[in-house]
Amino acid sequence: MACPAPGRGRIHIDVSVPAEIERKRVDAALAAGGRIADDSHAPEW
Repeated sequence: MACPAPGRGRIHIDVSVPAEIERKRVDAALAAGGRIADDSHAPEW
């Protein structure tokens, strides 16, 4: 039996919040165990 493809089952979520609370929300998500996969286009995207 073949091994599953790497990355299978991952979830990608885009979230939009007002600029005045964005840092607070990002910090809360990171504290909850989230991670930033790519911020190379931040804050435009």
